[in-house]
Amino acid sequence: MNREINFRAWDEESKYLLPANQILEIHFEKNEVKWIGGWLVGRDEDSDPQQELCQFNNPILMQFTGLKDKNGKEIYEGDIVRSHWNDTNGEISFGEYEWSEDNDVFYRGCGFHWRNEHFDHVGTKTIKCLPFGRDVEGTTNKFEVIGNVYENPELLAPGK
Repeated sequence: MNREINFRAWDEESKYLLPANQILEIHFEKNEVKWIGGWLVGRDEDSDPQQELCQFNNPILMQFTGLKDKNGKEIYEGDIVRSHWNDTNGEISFGEYEWSEDNDVFYRGCGFHWRNEHFDHVGTKTIKCLPFGRDVEGTTNKFEVIGNVYENPELLAPGK
């Protein structure tokens, strides 16, 4: 089984999302990403395309899940994805999680997952997680990338 491994990066200082195809090198130090070298692509004041080689210090890496949404867009960690099963938005995360299909039996997992936090009418916080990996590959037509947690955090607000 082949799996494409790609990363994109968010630079908090410049508020720039560096796509995978603009990353040239990733430097680690003691198991932490220290900096990324890549192309900063934009337009000058005359709207002419320009590229600048840049270094981004302490970037936040987001890994490609290996899946694409209903529009063919790659889905990355940190993306906000709309589920058309239950009409809610959730964040794609990586790590340990717990989920239940019927609120009776709970399962634990580790890997990519769709995570939605919301509060009910009395203020009780509910966190819903669903596995998000190869097992949903045939159903990604039910998901749509609508933003990411760095550029569009408002999309995770209650009621969204």
